[in-house]
Amino acid sequence: MSGRPRIAMLTDNYPALGGVGGIGSYTQTVAEQLARMGVDIHVFSMASGTRVAYDVVNGVSLWRCPGWSRRRQMPARAAWAFTRRVGAQAVMLDRFSFAQAVRRACRRGGSFDVLESPEFGALGALCTGWSSTVSAVRLHGPATKVLPPERHPWSVETSPERALATAADVLSVGSHYAKQSIAEHWGTSLDQAAVVQNPIPARLPPTPGSVQPDHVVCVGRLDRLKGYDVLLRAVSRLRRPVHLTFVGNDTAHLGGRAMVSDDIRSMAGTLGIADRVTVLPPVHGDALVRLVQSQALCVLPSLMETAPVAVMEAMAWGVPVVTSDIPPFVEVNEGGNLFGMARASDPDSLAAEMETALTDRDHALRRAERARRHAQRWAPERVVSRLLSLWLRHDQAADPA
Repeated sequence: MSGRPRIAMLTDNYPALGGVGGIGSYTQTVAEQLARMGVDIHVFSMASGTRVAYDVVNGVSLWRCPGWSRRRQMPARAAWAFTRRVGAQAVMLDRFSFAQAVRRACRRGGSFDVLESPEFGALGALCTGWSSTVSAVRLHGPATKVLPPERHPWSVETSPERALATAADVLSVGSHYAKQSIAEHWGTSLDQAAVVQNPIPARLPPTPGSVQPDHVVCVGRLDRLKGYDVLLRAVSRLRRPVHLTFVGNDTAHLGGRAMVSDDIRSMAGTLGIADRVTVLPPVHGDALVRLVQSQALCVLPSLMETAPVAVMEAMAWGVPVVTSDIPPFVEVNEGGNLFGMARASDPDSLAAEMETALTDRDHALRRAERARRHAQRWAPERVVSRLLSLWLRHDQAADPA
């Protein structure tokens, strides 16, 4: 390769298009940093509409790929009921619109030096081999482990994400725990995968006057693995009247009859704290930073995670944090010096950690400042430079000329 690198990234959600989730945020941060570095960067993401559309946003060539509705496969009565329950989530990814968009981009400017895909969904399998010199895969967490059985159609052995990742030229993963966990789940070695944490833009710490005392926020997708029930019980046991805000994409309850937000509100009412619990839809960018920095504490009581993005963001923004003691949180906590941790699934332990952080504010803020300084190692310019080096080093090895 010579001249300006040409990179493609695939994702089924992108914040600039209204998407949510760690993969979309990772892609946006990496893509915009690559654009600042002078790279010809293209992002292919699902969006509304019926045709592939192209635009340039913050220096990133952004290809909007249409989705298709699951309602098309349903009888009219079932489609009506599904839409009423799921609403905006009634649209899923049309995977092959990605391949169409990548072909159009290649006709405009030639094949890509690198095409990176998250293994979740195996999008890169639609484009690798003819569209790029280097196939790169970003490991986040396998669908066959994270999703409940009814929400994926394949076994571990037949998983297309596993096949894509194990055949890739370059693998990167967001944490040592994720690398080990995925390898064990897939039953294969991932020794070649480089551990590169997600890039997290840092911010100045919040000013004291902007923080609402005894206000707590929990950021992340609303589902059973985030421990929302543990957090609600912990708040109900605190000696102080704490206000709790959940922020994230709503999902269908495991029973399928309601959404998780309905379960949160119902449980809050049963516990007698309904007037102090708020559920908000996803918030992005500067609005999310302002919201989190306005809270006295960010609490993440997850039962399972791979890349702990919400924790890393709160750290980088100077907000005191309390989490469960699952391995990926332990990994970023530097021996427990940066934030408080409670036993997973234990509301009493979580309530005790929250009480300490809300009562001894000087100690909590000193920890938060240590965490903010620690988070500088995840600055986009450092992380993305390493990723680009990994990708292009393979390219140069494959074609010395």
